[in-house]
Amino acid sequence: MSTKSLALAAGLGFVLLGVVSHLLRTTWLLPIYSHYELFWSLRAITPGQTWPLAVGQLLFIVVFIWMYVRGSDSTPWIGQGIRYGVLMTLLTVVPAACIQSVLYPVPYSLLARWIGAGGIELTLLALVVAWCCTPARRRA
Repeated sequence: MSTKSLALAAGLGFVLLGVVSHLLRTTWLLPIYSHYELFWSLRAITPGQTWPLAVGQLLFIVVFIWMYVRGSDSTPWIGQGIRYGVLMTLLTVVPAACIQSVLYPVPYSLLARWIGAGGIELTLLALVVAWCCTPARRRA
């Protein structure tokens, strides 16, 4: 995989995760959080505290891309992207949400929304990565 393809996938993925995560959490999940004690226990984040979030997301994206490239084949990128997004959701989002539902007193409806939001994020990210990492782009 070329450095150009990796940089494109990482850059687009980083922006996509930031935007989609913000939109899903502020429009779809925040109204639900406001009804639970969990919402009130969340700390306010100041701009100087966001660097660990950015480092963690960047590391996740780079490993996400590397794993995709190692397992991709010659089938169309759209199908590969959707399949990879679903698999990564089952690997990361579903177990994390299930564990968090035990640690935090939240209803199953919120657990389902956590899984749905994470699934949307990772499937969109997988589609971007699959598009950026098609064989034609890998040689570029």
